[in-house]
Amino acid sequence: MTAVADVSWKNRIVLSVARLWLTARHPVLVARFAVELGYLPNPAAPVRYNELLLWRKIVDRNPLFVTLTDKLAAKVYIRDACPGIAMPETLWCGRDAANIPPGLLTGGVVVKANHGCAMNIFISEGGPDRAAVVRKAGCWQRERYGRRHGEWAYRPIVPAVFVGGDAYTERRQNCHRHQGSCLQRGDIPCLGGG
Repeated sequence: MTAVADVSWKNRIVLSVARLWLTARHPVLVARFAVELGYLPNPAAPVRYNELLLWRKIVDRNPLFVTLTDKLAAKVYIRDACPGIAMPETLWCGRDAANIPPGLLTGGVVVKANHGCAMNIFISEGGPDRAAVVRKAGCWQRERYGRRHGEWAYRPIVPAVFVGGDAYTERRQNCHRHQGSCLQRGDIPCLGGG
């Protein structure tokens, strides 16, 4: 971003009007932002990281976000863009967890939903049982993630459940949560943790 001193008075007026309009258009998201972070954001000219995320939610409609938000589509996209990158194997995917082959739920795997966050069941020897997995995954299928926080990229995703291989359970020992963000550097989409 340019320094405030470098912005002409005409551009300041335009940015002020845009800020007011975006705030009026998305009052719930702006109010939630202010309450959680302790300051009123400037969605028209974001400077801080969290303001940029808010701007992406309400202004930026890059269709690549939908692909990268869908866990299954993101794996295909990344595999095509970076063929040599290691990633956990998808052992099964479908719309109904009741169709997961029983042999897959014996341990060392994770059952995940492709269309949301914190929708994971880590399967280890002895639990959880198949009925609990099917019941929980069924609840995920009925949930439309992203509405509450204005995360529009989740809306077009067709809900699915998938079973991932051992790499998921190995990472769970070291990492509680991974946050990825999509950045554009020229024509090359990059993934970065943050």
